[in-house]
Amino acid sequence: MGSTLFRASVATVLEEVESMKELRKSAHARRLRFAIDTCLVVHGIRAGYLVDAVSSPDPMRTFTALLSALHKKGSPFKNVVLWNHSSAMQSFIVNVPLLEAKLAGLTEGIEQCAFVHLHDPGDCFSVSSKTPDAVQDVLVNMQASMAVSLDMPSFSLPEALTQQVLVPLAAVVIDYPVAYVPASSEQTSFLGGEALDIYDVSFKCPLSSDSASNLQRDHVILMFSCPRVLASRHAELSPGALTEKLRVKFESSLESVGIHISVTHHTQTLDRVAL
Repeated sequence: MGSTLFRASVATVLEEVESMKELRKSAHARRLRFAIDTCLVVHGIRAGYLVDAVSSPDPMRTFTALLSALHKKGSPFKNVVLWNHSSAMQSFIVNVPLLEAKLAGLTEGIEQCAFVHLHDPGDCFSVSSKTPDAVQDVLVNMQASMAVSLDMPSFSLPEALTQQVLVPLAAVVIDYPVAYVPASSEQTSFLGGEALDIYDVSFKCPLSSDSASNLQRDHVILMFSCPRVLASRHAELSPGALTEKLRVKFESSLESVGIHISVTHHTQTLDRVAL
């Protein structure tokens, strides 16, 4: 897996994780997955990572302590901070320069994300390339907070945010090219019975942190979906276009650290989709 520098960064994160009682409770494979996903952000391969491999009863305290320790290791860890939303129990590892560039790109229309608005069941979807105002406001305010607190390792997202904002915000931060926007904060049923194009970007990585190990598994960088019906209405949402967009975004940056990616697509219909 990867170049010497990337592998060394993974080892550094893993060492810090294993020194923390709260995170040691997670299985080794999950700690390794967390370390790899964190280093993809550290090395600027993606803008953010929604922490899902390890957990803590107090994520703000735990991950703040982790990033504080990593910041002391110097570059490139100093570019990474935590965004935390306590009530939603969501923690993001964020690359500050990439988030700033992403916000500028969204504002200027250079970076495109398709926002799929989920209306009531039975209604048609609507698609917009314009970032929802509430999402834009959060990004702008978080950027301002980071700009005046350069040495802080963590920041809190506004607690008042509902799923109408949190769902598309998460998609933007973790580099999904398609972001769902729920119709309301009360909406609980999503895309049931809808044919979906499902995409994933992955690469082969070791099952253990032992550099001599030859056992590997697929490490999924991201997986997302898009309603199949939109592919015929919007050329940029066709499987060919989205697959190529993912390759362009990730292929060269991953190859720079010695990782070769696989981008796959399949169609599936589910009873319900978790956003």
